[in-house]
Amino acid sequence: GDLSGANGRIAELEGQLGELAKLRADLDASNKRAGALEQDVATVNAKVGKVETDFANANNRATALQRDLDACAKRTTGLTGDVEKRNKRIAELEAKLAAAKAKPAPKPAPAPKSTLEVITKDKAPSKSERDDLQLINGIGPQMEEMLHGEGIYFFRQLAALDKAGVNELNELLPGFPGRIERDEWVPQARGYASGKAPAAKPQSAAKPKKSTLEVITKDKAPSKSERDDLQLINGIGPQMEEMLHGEGIYFFRQLAALDKAGVNELNELLPGFPGRIERDEWVPQARGYASGKAPAAAPAVRKGGLTKITKDKAPSKSERDDLKEISGVGPQMEKLLNEEGIYFFRQVASLDKAGVQELNDLLPDFPGRIERDEWVKQAGQLQRAKYGS
Repeated sequence: GDLSGANGRIAELEGQLGELAKLRADLDASNKRAGALEQDVATVNAKVGKVETDFANANNRATALQRDLDACAKRTTGLTGDVEKRNKRIAELEAKLAAAKAKPAPKPAPAPKSTLEVITKDKAPSKSERDDLQLINGIGPQMEEMLHGEGIYFFRQLAALDKAGVNELNELLPGFPGRIERDEWVPQARGYASGKAPAAKPQSAAKPKKSTLEVITKDKAPSKSERDDLQLINGIGPQMEEMLHGEGIYFFRQLAALDKAGVNELNELLPGFPGRIERDEWVPQARGYASGKAPAAAPAVRKGGLTKITKDKAPSKSERDDLKEISGVGPQMEKLLNEEGIYFFRQVASLDKAGVQELNDLLPDFPGRIERDEWVKQAGQLQRAKYGS
């Protein structure tokens, strides 16, 4: 009976052990599950920490942006005030401008006048009313024409000139510097204006002639038929011949007799053309004509690319190009160029640097004009437009 009871107790204990093993297994499973949950909680806590950090950073950025926005709002308020002030100033200036336009423009202060009295073309006197300005020593037909072009027709106009007026007239006649004072136009004009012809001034009174320059006074001036044609000399054109006549030079023999001192003296009387007498060899040419033998023509092509046309080959007016189409070349300049044997666009267009310098030397009263007004470029364009080459 005891053995049965013991076996029953053993069986009971074995049952309890089975239940205990089952509980043990459940506990292990629960512990394993708890470990997994703890790991998940740690992961979640890490994510929460990162979110909290990002949130804090976002708050800081939002605070900084708010500060920038507040500063911009303050600046905008200031700019708005500036714009309003400027709009107000603009309105004031526009009102003043409108008022100024409504008023008549004030008359400009009159410019200080010199004693140079000129007559406009509308008021130009007829030929019968004008004074004969050629009575004044140093004024020939061409000079008289230039004075007429400047609105000067009467002795009284020249007689009234003071120093400023003389300077102003000198500027209007750039090819003849100092002639007004040298030939004493003003005293002569005063005499004629008062109705009293001035006493003739002996040629030797002002400056004793120590050279071979022989001049002829106006009282002894030969008639046109008696004079030599000085334009036969290369380098002497109508304007130069007129200037020589104004200095009392009418004959080949006068030029042929010049020595070095005489050449220098004549150069001084023609200040707008320094060195021309020697350069164009007037004296040898004049000696040839004075002896009745025409000198050989100088070559047409000179150094520096300056191609000139001699008097014997000079084209007729209808054949020449209109050099006045070149900006910077007017009637007087064209005449000077023609006197230098230059008649065509191609001559000007072909100039190289040396040729430009050579032509500058021939036009000493207009230094730098060729380069400044771009004659060579203009002449090339005009040559191509007219001739296609």
